[in-house]
Formats: sequence, structure tokens, C-alpha cells
Amino acid sequence: MVEVEVARKNRLLEAAIIEFSSYGFAGARVARIADAAKVNKQLIYFYFGDKAGLFDAVLRTQSENVSTAVPCDSGDVLGFVGRLFDYIVDNPTVMRLAAWKRLEEVHSESAAVEDHFPWTGAIEQAQLEGHVPAAYTSSNLAALLYGMASALDNVIPASDQGDRGSPQSTLRSRFREDLLTAVQRVIDVGSNGRV
Repeated sequence: MVEVEVARKNRLLEAAIIEFSSYGFAGARVARIADAAKVNKQLIYFYFGDKAGLFDAVLRTQSENVSTAVPCDSGDVLGFVGRLFDYIVDNPTVMRLAAWKRLEEVHSESAAVEDHFPWTGAIEQAQLEGHVPAAYTSSNLAALLYGMASALDNVIPASDQGDRGSPQSTLRSRFREDLLTAVQRVIDVGSNGRV
């Protein structure tokens, strides 16, 4: 029985990720989410309280998915940013949900920078190990690195970025190269004390 409940809840979250990333919070419909998940819509209220609770659960799930798929190794912050860029470009719902949250100013239970950037602890560890300059606040540096890794999506829609191997992928790979050069300079400048 527990497996059935977990499966239903997971189907609801998967359907909600698609619905919220497509229509935002205001445009999303719980009936569509329930239909897509093949469950009674009352389960949304049972599991999540209300539509806002479901949206918050979607944001937490998305954050967990990113941090699981792209763990930050304190000894390889530059490689982490490259992998984060790849994940964001390959998974456009990440930025769509973030954009909807900002645009609609949906209240979220997880409002701390550390909640939005789960790799803040790894950045702090990298600072302690001397891989990243301590001149930066770890949470601010985590936010800055995320902003840099997601910059392409903020400028060029995912539909125009192309898949790997497509003609548009030249734009993508060039942006990735420039991103890593810029991140390396941020880290180098910070370590030289010229922040």
C-alpha cells in the first residue's frame, strides 16, 4: 500500500512539474495535473494541502533533482559549473519553473539562499580547502555561479539553443567555453584579493 501511495505522489509531482513549467502557477490547473497523473484531484489536497503547497513541493523536487544530478565536488568547482550548465540547457523546466516563481511572486516555504542553492556547503568547503577564494560569501558565490550557468537560458529560449550535434549547438558550446573562462577568472581574481 505504501508503494501505491508513493507512486501516486510521484506521478502527481511529475505531472505538476510539466503543468507548472508550461502554464505557471496562476495558469496551472489541478484538474489537468490530476488527469495527467491518473488520480483523483482530491489527492492533491490530501498530499500537498493546496495548489501553493503542490507548487512548493515541485520547486523542492526540482532543486533535489538538480543537486542529485549535478553534485558539487569541492575540488572541482569549475567542472561543476560546466555540468550545471549542461543540465540546465538539457532540462528547460528548471529555468521555466524558476522564471514562473519570480514572475508570479509565488510564496515558497524555502526562501533562504541555501535552500535555492544546495551546493552552498560544497562551495564553503572549497573555500576551506583553498580551491575557491574566501573573499566571497559562499552563498553569494553559489548564487553567482548558478546565475552564470543559467545565463544562456535567460538570453536565448531553449527552443533556439538546439540539441547537441545540431547547427545551433555551436552557439551552445561556444557559450559553455566562455562561461568556464569567466568562472575561472572570477575564481582567480578572488584568490588574488582583487575582488
